[in-house]
Amino acid sequence: MCTGGSITLKANGTAYTYQWKKDGSYTGQTTKFITVNAPGSYTVEVTNSNGCTKESASVNIISCSERSTLVADASIRLYPNPTDGRQVVVSAPLSGDGPATLTVSTLPGQEVLRTVVNSEGGLLQTTLELPGELASGTYVVKLVSGNSTVTRQLVVQR
Repeated sequence: MCTGGSITLKANGTAYTYQWKKDGSYTGQTTKFITVNAPGSYTVEVTNSNGCTKESASVNIISCSERSTLVADASIRLYPNPTDGRQVVVSAPLSGDGPATLTVSTLPGQEVLRTVVNSEGGLLQTTLELPGELASGTYVVKLVSGNSTVTRQLVVQR
């Protein structure tokens, strides 16, 4: 999100009550839709008429400066890129072996896929099966291994 920009978040369902949170703290917003203008991790608690409550997965909103840094890193390879949205091969050199976390997110920061993979011989290479409902657009693939984070832009063309 860029300076002066905003994003509207929407909770699903009707006849529920809503409690929005930013970075784990209640915002005071209790509507089905909220408009946010600050980076952070947003969730909503939804309560039905029986008093049952469930909290949503988080939506991470990042700033323009973070986004620019994220999509500029070329040390992770994605192919094919653009992709038809079914799968993409991820390849990256790493400083050692062990588990790494791969995420795919929208540019506003909503995570659409998360998986943990293992690297061998300092090279990570895996095929990500992308969610079937992934719309055409630009996404960010983020690889976290130890203290290292690398990212790359992924274009889906359906």
